[in-house]
Amino acid sequence: MATKKRDYIRWDESKKIFLEEIYSVTSNKELAEMFSTTVKGIESQAVRQNLKKLPETISKNMSHPTKNGRKQILIHADGNIYIYMPGHPFCNYYGYVLKHKLVMEEDLKRYLDKNEIVIHKNGDKGNNDLENLELKIRDRPDVNPIDVFNDRNNGMTIKEIRLKYDISIRTFYSKFIKGEEEYAIYGTNTGKR
Repeated sequence: MATKKRDYIRWDESKKIFLEEIYSVTSNKELAEMFSTTVKGIESQAVRQNLKKLPETISKNMSHPTKNGRKQILIHADGNIYIYMPGHPFCNYYGYVLKHKLVMEEDLKRYLDKNEIVIHKNGDKGNNDLENLELKIRDRPDVNPIDVFNDRNNGMTIKEIRLKYDISIRTFYSKFIKGEEEYAIYGTNTGKR
């Protein structure tokens, strides 16, 4: 009877060192077999050790597999396109990854960081051409929320503010709400600096 693979195994120093040496050039599926664990277990440990793959390894693993009759490509109701890639470190619960993220990762030849997002310049989520994609930082600590709040109250459009600070729409709303809260607390246009 075969033993069931577990997500969690004991990672002693020798296993950590060995994983660090071979992680960048070996697929997660092969690593899972070597360490008698699951792909998720390998991915979790790689995140803990802050390990990265080489561009050649990423390109090799960027093929679009099908498994058990699953669809390779899904188009969500919101217009986003998902690719079935269960071995990708940032796939969702069902094994799918957003196509625009994959296109950007392939261009950068690395995985995206947690604070990076990819947006569609023209708003068409079905158009995943590299020219239509833009890499943004999720939260910009250098942008003062009070400045965003004041610019909006002074008549600037959201698009103008986003271009001025080079921020995503999500970051705009986050900064605007925070600026509004600071304005309510301090009662001035300058806020706390």
